[in-house]
Amino acid sequence: MSNIIQVYKVNWGSASIGTDPLCDGLWNNNNRINIHWPTFCKNYLNDENAKLKKNYLTQFYIKYTNDDNIERMNYNGFILNDLIFNETPWENFKKAKVFTTIEPF
Repeated sequence: MSNIIQVYKVNWGSASIGTDPLCDGLWNNNNRINIHWPTFCKNYLNDENAKLKKNYLTQFYIKYTNDDNIERMNYNGFILNDLIFNETPWENFKKAKVFTTIEPF
């Protein structure tokens, strides 16, 4: 059985978080997907100081293929303003596509 949910794409930045204005804070840190929370809040939620709500941790999804199926990302922890997930940025030669159910501003 499939559930239909509305998701929004989270954009990758360059090799690090840097100041890429198109980046939503998504980056590769030691082969794990991280989201730099202040950058995500500033560029995605339009509030650099937004508090991290517990329910946000289960609102990120991933896929590596071009089909419609996505899987919930596995939250690992929060270190130095980063949400850390267990998923890797690459699967074989396919870069991860990350989505959230958090509605952007």
